[in-house]
Amino acid sequence: MEKEIYLVRHGETLFNYFYKMQGWSDTPLTKKGVAQAQRAGRELAQVPFDLAIASDLGRAVHTCREIVKLNRNADQLQIQEMPEFREVYFGSFEGMDGDWVERQIFASHMDSMSGSEAPFFQSGFKNILKFTKEADPYHVAENYDDFWRRLDPVWSKLRKSPAKKILVVSHGLAIRLIADRYGDGHFDLVKGANGAITRLILTDDDVQVKTYAEIHLPDSE
Repeated sequence: MEKEIYLVRHGETLFNYFYKMQGWSDTPLTKKGVAQAQRAGRELAQVPFDLAIASDLGRAVHTCREIVKLNRNADQLQIQEMPEFREVYFGSFEGMDGDWVERQIFASHMDSMSGSEAPFFQSGFKNILKFTKEADPYHVAENYDDFWRRLDPVWSKLRKSPAKKILVVSHGLAIRLIADRYGDGHFDLVKGANGAITRLILTDDDVQVKTYAEIHLPDSE
């Protein structure tokens, strides 16, 4: 049975604002982040969700709560927390300055860093996570296989659910990894604003990315 998943990145947090590595660390939504969550809620207000899921990190739960309370089915929805949808774990780099960490990760792999997000994604996601785990002094950061070992079982869980319209609130790099694997190279993965909406179709044997990191749903929605 085909299911439609609306995958939303949480609203801006303090660590997003200060450009610090967040991962499994957690900081609260900023005022702007709450507004981004509410904007996503307004965009999705008329989607008749029958299941609402959030990563078990507080920023995702807060965002999901803001979206759900604006939904036409708000009275019927209870948020389920699923750690499978957590952000990538950055190990001992958690909470550190993002520009500094990127320079450490890519010091032996790239000639220069601009401080923007673009170089971080140019080497490909397998390499990004490989380099991160190698550069982490404790080597506990998640690599590509670690991430998918955690996330992959979630698809069979959702396939078994009777829900047809599913809200999932997750995280920036996690959503990019999903779009990278299942998007057939059709999307600009540097894009990925807080509160942006990615739409997936889950079938019995596949995951398809229909739209990626949109702030507004198409008029036809």
